[in-house]
Amino acid sequence: MGAKEAAFLLGFLCGCLLMNIFFGARLEDVYQERDTLLASLAERDSRLEQLEKALAGSGSLIIKEIQPNIVLKGDRPLQLELEKRIRQWLDIFLGRELSSLDPAAIPFIIDGRTVTINGRRIHLRVETTVISEKLIIFVRPEIENNGL
Repeated sequence: MGAKEAAFLLGFLCGCLLMNIFFGARLEDVYQERDTLLASLAERDSRLEQLEKALAGSGSLIIKEIQPNIVLKGDRPLQLELEKRIRQWLDIFLGRELSSLDPAAIPFIIDGRTVTINGRRIHLRVETTVISEKLIIFVRPEIENNGL
């Protein structure tokens, strides 16, 4: 084996070693983050199960889930960000009894709001709201044209 081949092989092995060290540390971080998220999820599942058991005996209907439906074609990242924000605004209703809610007031939390996402101003219009154990709200975003 010549000196060039030996140098190439040595460089290749050193590169593999450094890459293994770098990606090994990053992979360890990812595993730790995953374990943290799994522990958090297990704790929340346990709390949810206890809450459902406690509420099952009361006999009243409560809101268990919020489901925003964004009426928007294409632009999936924008749709996901809007769903996230709407869930945050409506989180106050999770666990509340249906009898204690004013159904006419719920759409006004979102209707007419203007949000800015990625530099674009978006006006939100509520089309329909369905209130049961699942709070379903249909929202049509109107993206403002910035004169472009």
